[in-house]
Amino acid sequence: MKRAFAQVAWGLIFTLVNIRINGFDLLHDLIGYVLILAGLSKLSRHHRGFRIALPVAWIRFVLTIAALFGVRYEVSLTRGESPDIGTISLTALAMVVELVLFYGICDGIRGMALEKGKKAIASRAGSLWRWSFALGALLLFCMPFQLNYILGEIWPILMLFALGLLVTHLLLIFLLFRAGRVFGNYGGAGSDGETVGT
Repeated sequence: MKRAFAQVAWGLIFTLVNIRINGFDLLHDLIGYVLILAGLSKLSRHHRGFRIALPVAWIRFVLTIAALFGVRYEVSLTRGESPDIGTISLTALAMVVELVLFYGICDGIRGMALEKGKKAIASRAGSLWRWSFALGALLLFCMPFQLNYILGEIWPILMLFALGLLVTHLLLIFLLFRAGRVFGNYGGAGSDGETVGT
């Protein structure tokens, strides 16, 4: 159990960190999603939230592979780009998938925490999901306006929402490590062969 939570946490770290040397990404998102899938495949036996997160993690994995072949599903906020409708549509799809992934992980942690009487962890997971949903929804709402306005005009707003999402992801990573420490101490919940959630 502890290892599964750690795999998801490290997977998220890999997807957030972008280190390039001569154009080569040393910590490619593909590695991150492999770790996330490995962790969720184990956690999915313990709560339905993780079972929701697992298939959407596969979608993100496929999008990441598609990116290796030139398919763009991200819009840079720092290059002054003017994205077309296709790029914005794929970016919006990727963000919706990311939000569902975030929801599944938070719901899984929250559900397991409630089962074990860990109300503080459950409350933190619920709050993280609400903040992430609010910021993600606002960012999605602003995306179509990039077709009508120069990115520089709405850049401060988009950057503010994006930074907010980054903070929620970092907090989720810390929460995953904490959940691994707490739930890893429960023999029944920690057994990979036993389902404890609904």
